[in-house]
Amino acid sequence: MDEIMHCRIMGRNCLKVSVSDEDRKNYIYKMWINNPMEGFVKGNERIEDGVNYLVYYVDTLKPINAVYKEGMLNLEELSHLIFSVCKTRERLRKYMLPGLHIILSEKYIYKDLDSSDFSFVYLPLQDVHIENTLADYLIGMVDYDDDELVEAIYDVYTMKDDEGWPEVLRQRLINIREKRRVLVSESAESDLNERMVVPESKHDANREKPKEAKPDRIKDALCYAGIYLVAASVAVYSIIEEFILDSYELILLGVGILVLSLLATTIITRILTPSVYERIMKVIGPKNNRKEKKFDDEDRDGPVRNEIITKEADYGKTVYIEAPKPKNILYGQGDNHFNIDLNSLPITIGRMEGNADVVINNKSISKLHAKIYAGDEGILIEDLYSTNGTIKNGIRLAPGEAVPLNLKDDVTLGNLDFVFA
Repeated sequence: MDEIMHCRIMGRNCLKVSVSDEDRKNYIYKMWINNPMEGFVKGNERIEDGVNYLVYYVDTLKPINAVYKEGMLNLEELSHLIFSVCKTRERLRKYMLPGLHIILSEKYIYKDLDSSDFSFVYLPLQDVHIENTLADYLIGMVDYDDDELVEAIYDVYTMKDDEGWPEVLRQRLINIREKRRVLVSESAESDLNERMVVPESKHDANREKPKEAKPDRIKDALCYAGIYLVAASVAVYSIIEEFILDSYELILLGVGILVLSLLATTIITRILTPSVYERIMKVIGPKNNRKEKKFDDEDRDGPVRNEIITKEADYGKTVYIEAPKPKNILYGQGDNHFNIDLNSLPITIGRMEGNADVVINNKSISKLHAKIYAGDEGILIEDLYSTNGTIKNGIRLAPGEAVPLNLKDDVTLGNLDFVFA
């Protein structure tokens, strides 16, 4: 059997492999071609230059190595994948087809991003030498924050050469899911009991109650003001009767009485009539209030502009600054107004929210179109089996091919043009 080839036929991404006359007469091949099964990429026969090929159209699907990033395979995603593997094997047994012809490799297991269903490639040929690397792939992609999941993967990894390892892993995942379901159920029941026992007012008891405004004591204020006036009048009369005062001494006495009167009025008003005191302060201090508000607005809108303060001796000196670093941005050209920031890598680019890091709402962009990441050669761009392709400097990239991005490179995703700068 020849190697599986990636190619485009009639504008569609596909896989093809040559088929010998002996294979076409085989029971497995005939049964597979004549009985399409759910969960598998459908195979079609095609003749090119007198050679028979088996063709699989995968233009609407993505290989899982282009969908998942490191650490993304949590319990739900891994269970869905392994359950799909086991389910497809069960369908093959119905037609007495051997399961070893399923290619369990991350490059040939596909996911439909719309339905989240997995599709597998089945090679009904006698001479099958495709290396099954799914177990190795799972070791790198599993969520390492989940200790039980990691332990299950490593336990099964030791038997990866056994054809039945997916069924063993499936049972381990079922046990983990059941155990967690019980824990969640018990936790929910415990929370319900706590809510039934604890009164709702418990949370309100610790809440800080608003302070009630003190009422004005106007009668008391007038009373204290009258006492002060009588005391001040007696004191002034006694001083004038006792001493003979010159004109400037009388002025000083008047100023002192005025200051003491203002102080007494402020104290009496502040303590006994707080609302009156607040209104007076608003009238006498509007400028201060406006300044404080201006400050608040500046703090809220953004940081205050920093000014450089230098000594007079430093005036006239030239300050050297570092040359600006490359911006690492794909700038949209022409009618394309999308700019893609490449300072936080890796990123995936596509049309579907939730699957791509950078979402571009354009019909020429595939749901998962391209990936850009840092490698040994610098920044690399890779086409993720997109329908309309990824083009760099006029050359279309092969699906899954990664090439370096250099400054001023022209990049086209679908019908959108970019320049790397």
